[in-house]
Amino acid sequence: MRALACLPLLLTSCVALPFVSPPMQMQVGSGARALDRDGVREVEVPVQLRVGVHPLSLLPKLIQRRGDFALGYLLDYGTGASLNGAYLEASVNVLHHEMGGGFGRLSARGQARLIHADPGDAWGQSGALQLAWEYVTFTDADFESANDNGGAFGHSYGEAGVGVYLEGAYLRAGTLHGWTATAGLTIRIPAAYGISYVWAWALAK
Repeated sequence: MRALACLPLLLTSCVALPFVSPPMQMQVGSGARALDRDGVREVEVPVQLRVGVHPLSLLPKLIQRRGDFALGYLLDYGTGASLNGAYLEASVNVLHHEMGGGFGRLSARGQARLIHADPGDAWGQSGALQLAWEYVTFTDADFESANDNGGAFGHSYGEAGVGVYLEGAYLRAGTLHGWTATAGLTIRIPAAYGISYVWAWALAK
């Protein structure tokens, strides 16, 4: 049926692109950060974004698992310094209970980070401890969306959810070091594959 759905795309003026995405978790937050550089301290409020791949989210039998791991990317933007880099996360689910059609999780998480700081162009390390609660369900369903400019259709499979987190982190990169306290929102996104398309007249605008 999906192959037949592609036929109108080929017979009309459009650009179609297949896509595949892994099971992910996104975190967006903010808080307070105290930085010391060459003996000068600065306190700021950074905006933080993290995206991690969680392979165990693909297995429905593991939705009540006791732990998890992830590999991801972080971006922390502040007026005094911007940080970006990779992280490795391991977590333990300390509380797990049924809620409606899904499950609630309370987890303790640790992250080891390799970061790059700007200004200063310095590489360094960071470590973080996090307490997170989230509500998750398992998704195995088709999806489809469209508007005047184009759309997408495909299939999603894996854990979906939403939650909140609290975090404390320490960082050191070159002459820069400091502490961060953060609170934010966490979103689990299932794996997906499909086709996205844009009509030719939308590209010509």
